Amino acid sequence: MPHLGVLLELEVLCFGHGAFSSGPPREVAQLGQDSGPPREVRSGPEGAVQTKTVLLGQDRGDFGNLLEHLRSEYAVFKPKHLRLFLPDTASLEPLLEGAFWEKRYLAAPLEHLRESALPDALEARPLSKDFYPRYLETYRELQERWLEHAEYAGVQEESDFLETDGAALELFLDGQYAGLVAASRAVEQGLRGFVVDEVVLSQMARGRLLGPVALRHLAEHLPALEGDVLFGTVDVRNTPAYRSALRSGREDVGGYLWVSLEG
Repeated sequence: MPHLGVLLELEVLCFGHGAFSSGPPREVAQLGQDSGPPREVRSGPEGAVQTKTVLLGQDRGDFGNLLEHLRSEYAVFKPKHLRLFLPDTASLEPLLEGAFWEKRYLAAPLEHLRESALPDALEARPLSKDFYPRYLETYRELQERWLEHAEYAGVQEESDFLETDGAALELFLDGQYAGLVAASRAVEQGLRGFVVDEVVLSQMARGRLLGPVALRHLAEHLPALEGDVLFGTVDVRNTPAYRSALRSGREDVGGYLWVSLEG
């Protein structure tokens, strides 16, 4: 069966005082089948984001024409970038100048992850009373040693772990604190199950390929239903985290592409 196209979720980022203040711009007549009017407009004093879903043909030229159309239709708002989600079945390689991949979704059925033996390299325990200060200290050490880390991930609130509908576990290596792993129930981009909220390892545990071990323990403790998957997003510029996610048995199923609309 021929590929008819790919369903894209587009976010047009516009900046400047009063962007969209008089209401959303008129509907864009996309190439291919339009799925309807814009779903969402988020605005503030510095700018706004409009979200829209379209069906785009597989021809690379269609995408170039779409960019030109967006530049024209949104010209009054001075659009800066377009962000779109592409499933792994779609390809725009080689990327246009100024385009770059951001976060990628990596996922695997929980039943598949649970097929491997539970490793004993790490011990997973329920959260202790003083888990949060230890978690913050681990994060502080990580950011001191890796200044770019803050660009890829942020500290979670204590309540995120205590009120989760998934699981949150402390990790120990040879009886010593080694980090924390957590996930909560979510549905995103057609994936249903649990999203990885946190995987952070202490300095003692890093560099020992223990990320996949931590996720295997997490998979064991999640209250999974039939068909649930474990998924999460990883910034592809964070190479260690991306490789660790692949080693855990998850697969890359798609991600966000940023494309410049300037020029």
